[in-house]
Amino acid sequence: MLKTRVLILLVLLILSNFLYGQDSTALNTPNYKSEIKASVSIDTREVPQNKTAVLNIEVSWQGDFDRFEIARVENPLLTNLEVVGNASSNWVGEVDGIKEVVKKYEFDLKPESLGMAYIDGTFIEYIDLKTERSHKLVTNRLELEVVSPVFEGSQNNVMLLMLVVLVLMSFSGGVLLLIKRKKMKEAELKEQQDAAISYEEKFQVKLKEDVDLNASDGTGQFVAISKIVRGYIAEKYDLVAMEMTYSDITKALEKTSINGDAITHIEEVLQKCDVAKFSGVQVEKNNLERVYTLAEEILKQTGNNVSGEQADEKEETHSTVN
Repeated sequence: MLKTRVLILLVLLILSNFLYGQDSTALNTPNYKSEIKASVSIDTREVPQNKTAVLNIEVSWQGDFDRFEIARVENPLLTNLEVVGNASSNWVGEVDGIKEVVKKYEFDLKPESLGMAYIDGTFIEYIDLKTERSHKLVTNRLELEVVSPVFEGSQNNVMLLMLVVLVLMSFSGGVLLLIKRKKMKEAELKEQQDAAISYEEKFQVKLKEDVDLNASDGTGQFVAISKIVRGYIAEKYDLVAMEMTYSDITKALEKTSINGDAITHIEEVLQKCDVAKFSGVQVEKNNLERVYTLAEEILKQTGNNVSGEQADEKEETHSTVN
């Protein structure tokens, strides 16, 4: 009985050792080789100056997903290029039954000028978590050529639209300039025409336009004549005639070159206009006609007087020259 128990224990011990040995062999004998590598490529060998090229960097290894950790991927050293965008992605799966990890890094590169461009090796730093040591990989050097810009259909449409807008703006600017010049010429012509018309002619026109001898409002017509004569005196002789009394106006005019008959007529016109304005009495038409006629005479006499003075001045100048 004792021998039987000893035999059973011995058999169990042998089986236990056999099973333990099988498990250790499976754990310590992997079916892959852990190795990390990096590759680099570019999507084109010629890039138009107005386009971008894509630089692709791949870091991959097989086996344990957590064996390596990418610590840093430096920006590539560039000549005649600049990085305008970047992105990264990860892929984990199996290839032919073997686990594989692929990390992708993309850089969008914009050309700076025509000619050759270069991408020097990019440094990739990683950590082997099994040994806790840091290592570096470096990619190969690449080159590409920057060629003249190209424009697609939509870009051509934009360029054409911009050209049309510029042409329209130039045309509009030219039209506005012509209109402005025309207005300036018209203003200059008007100024010349106004300068060519004497004060007397100007107020003779106002007298005919503003005064109606057949109007029912006789007082209003006297007021209009008074304003015209006073306005003429104010502009012609630089007096504040609109605020002065008729007696003050006549005194001031005596100091000018205007003749005595004109001053007498001015005094009579302004006096009768004031009487009609402030008395409130209905005036007779013949009085209105007389004041109107005197106002016409004032403008004619002073105009002739000035013309005569100008003629005398010209004659004196001519005599002096001779």
